[in-house]
Amino acid sequence: MIRISLPILALLFMLSFFTTSGIVTNKAEAFVCSCNCCDCCLCSPIQHMTSSAAVQVANQRLRMQIFGNVGSPGSASLWSNVGNGAIGDYQAFLIGDILEDEVFPALRRMTTELTSAGINHAGIIGRLIDAQTQIDTQRVHASLAAQAHKDYHPSASVCVFGTATKALTMAEENTKLTQSVLSRYQLNRLTNNADSAASQGYHEEKVGLAGSATGRLETFIRNFCNPNDMNRLQSTEAIGGNFTGLGLMCGDLENRDTPILVNKDIDFTGSIMSRRTIDLDFMATELPESGADSSFPSAIVEEEGKPNAGIEVFQMSSYLFGHEVDNKITAETLSDPSKAREFLDKRSWIAKRSVATNSFNAIVALKTRGSSSEIDGYDGPGYADANYEYIANLLVELGLEDEDIAKYLGTEDGNKAISYFAQMEILAKKIYQRPSFYVDLYDKPENVKRKIVAMQAIGLMLDREIQESHARSEALLAQLLEIRNTRLQKELNTKIDGITGQ
Repeated sequence: MIRISLPILALLFMLSFFTTSGIVTNKAEAFVCSCNCCDCCLCSPIQHMTSSAAVQVANQRLRMQIFGNVGSPGSASLWSNVGNGAIGDYQAFLIGDILEDEVFPALRRMTTELTSAGINHAGIIGRLIDAQTQIDTQRVHASLAAQAHKDYHPSASVCVFGTATKALTMAEENTKLTQSVLSRYQLNRLTNNADSAASQGYHEEKVGLAGSATGRLETFIRNFCNPNDMNRLQSTEAIGGNFTGLGLMCGDLENRDTPILVNKDIDFTGSIMSRRTIDLDFMATELPESGADSSFPSAIVEEEGKPNAGIEVFQMSSYLFGHEVDNKITAETLSDPSKAREFLDKRSWIAKRSVATNSFNAIVALKTRGSSSEIDGYDGPGYADANYEYIANLLVELGLEDEDIAKYLGTEDGNKAISYFAQMEILAKKIYQRPSFYVDLYDKPENVKRKIVAMQAIGLMLDREIQESHARSEALLAQLLEIRNTRLQKELNTKIDGITGQ
C-alpha cells in the first residue's frame, strides 16, 4: 500500500467532509423549501415531522455510504472501530500505515532513547552528587584536621608550667617530713627524752647536745658568737682586743677553723623568713649526727670544718620555745599519787607549746630543701640539677646572673635541691613577671585556655596552703583563749573554795 504523508491525508479527509456536508445541506434546504411552499400558510406539525424524518434518513444513508458499519465503541482495539464505508480505507490507512507502522515504532524508539538518556542523566547526576558529597566530606575532614592541629599543638609556653612543677610533689613531701621531725625534736626535748637534745649537756666527747644552758652556750661560742657584740672596744696594747665585748668568749674569728654564722641563732628574719631554701634535708642518705640514736641533728661541729646543716634552726627553736627545759621528774616522785598533778601540768604545757611550735616548724619546713639528687627515688642522679637549671633559666629572663640566682634560691653551697617555698614562689609569682609570658599570650586560643587552667591549678595549691595556714592560726587562737580561760578558771576555783570554806 502506498504511504501518503499525514498532511495529504488530512487534506483528503477535509475535502470529503465538506463535500458530504454540501449534499446534506442541499437536501435540508429542499425540505425547508417544501415547508415554505405557501407564503400565506404555516407548516403544520405533521409536515415538520415528515421533513425531519426525511433529513435523518438521508443523513443515515449518507453516513452508511461514507463510513459504513463500525465496531463496538467500547473495544480497546483500533481496528474494531474501522468502518466498511468509503472512509474506512482512510481509517485503515491511518491505523495501519501511519500509527502502527510509523508512529508507534517511532514512539517506542523515542521512549527507549529517552529512557536510556534519562538513565545516563541519572548516572551523571548521581556522580555529581557523589562528587559533591566527597568534596564536602574532604572539606569537613580538612577543616577538622586543621582545627585539631590548631587545638592540640601545644606551645613551649604551656610546657613551662609542667616542667616547673615536676619536682614540686617530692619537695612538698619533704616539707611534711621536716615538719614532723622538728615537732618530734621539740617534743623529745621538752619531755627530757633519753638521748635527746635536753637529756644532758654533754655527750661523750662531743659538746653541744644543747638542751641545757651549758650545752647551748658551748654551741653559741662555736657557731654563732660575734666578738663585736656587747660594746667591744678597739684593740689597744693596754686592754687587748679580746678582753672587751665578747672577744674573750668568742676568740679570734679570723683564725678559726670553722665558719661563724654570726647571730644566726637569734635572727628570725635572716635565718628563716628572708631565706628561700634552708639547708635541711632529712631525706638525705646520711643524716647529721644527733647523739646515740642518730634521729636528730645535733648542735655540734662536723669533722670537715663546717656547722651542721640547719644548726641555727634548732638553736633558735630552743630559744623560742621552752628556753628553760623543765626539771626532770624522777620515778620516785611519780610513784607518789599526790604529786601526779605537777606531772600532768607539765604535759599540759608541753601540749600547748607543741601547738605554738607547729607554726614555726611549718614555716621552716616550707623552706627546707626539696628533692635530693643523691637519692635513687628522685628519678635518678641529676634530677634536682635539671630542675634547678630550668628554674634558673626562668630567672635569667628577669635579669639575674648565676651568682644572684644562687643567692636568691639559697643554693650558694652548690646543693641545687630547691625548697617547696622557692618553687611555689616561682610558679605563683616570678613566672608571671617575665616579659615573655605576656608575649606568649599571642597564642592559639586553646593554648591560652590551657595556661588559664594551669594558673587556676597553681591558685588552688596556694589556696590549700592558705587554708592550712588559717588552720594553724585557729589552733593558736584557740590556745590563747584556753590559756586565758585557765587563769579565769583558777580565779573561779579560788572563789568556789572560799564559798565552800564558809
